[in-house]
Amino acid sequence: MKYQHAFLNTYLYDSYSPINGDSFTYEIEGTTSKIFYKYLVEFSKYKPYEL
Repeated sequence: MKYQHAFLNTYLYDSYSPINGDSFTYEIEGTTSKIFYKYLVEFSKYKPYEL
């Protein structure tokens, strides 16, 4: 019987504030510039009016 191991990778992009300890994590299944752009878009929606 033939078989091949298959692996799925999950990547985490994370932003952390050393001032208040707040963080934002984005879980994805790849590392392309388009995916990173999506991370930036989602991060911009996270608490947009807090300083």
